[in-house]
Amino acid sequence: MNEGLHILGLLCIILTVLYAAKRIAVRLEVQRLSKGWGQRHYEENAVYRAARLFAAGGSAEELKRLLSDSYQFDSAKVEQILSLSYSGRVDHDYAYVNFIKAVNDVLGEEVYRAAQS
Repeated sequence: MNEGLHILGLLCIILTVLYAAKRIAVRLEVQRLSKGWGQRHYEENAVYRAARLFAAGGSAEELKRLLSDSYQFDSAKVEQILSLSYSGRVDHDYAYVNFIKAVNDVLGEEVYRAAQS
């Protein structure tokens, strides 16, 4: 009888540890996704591609398509980015920088750096 209780106790302890490990893993995954750790590289590349396209004279439809795939931007933010950045498009040397600045202005913080190309 005592052996059965010991085995049952060990089984409960093991299940509790596994459950706690699973909860911690889920919590870390949620934090990682909320901070954008996992998708940041992909999202940054999409924004940087849009900035290069903008500097090269790409159309507004192409830019909207690239930016609308991002979880960071809805259609209103995309329109706001385009309206802010088109004023700086006349200066071809700084079009890329102006686009990145417009994206950061819409996000409210400096997420993207203009130094990357």
